[in-house]
Amino acid sequence: MILVPYDEEWPRWFVALRDVIAEALGSSATRIYHVGSTSLPGLMAKPIIDMDVEIPHYGYLPSVEGVLAKASPGDGRSPCN
Repeated sequence: MILVPYDEEWPRWFVALRDVIAEALGSSATRIYHVGSTSLPGLMAKPIIDMDVEIPHYGYLPSVEGVLAKASPGDGRSPCN
């Protein structure tokens, strides 16, 4: 595991990724949260933007998973790829 010093760009990366995912999911996403160590200013972290996507009902999950798989950048974990 690689930990790096906090990067001021992480919140901006999250916003950019959130906007792509929100557009792709439309009303299937109630809220999208920046979670994990990159969401905490000043904390050393793995340089991976972790997100939680809130959906209205469990029944949305299969279609949301498919959309997220297509919308994921690079390896699906890193905003840098």
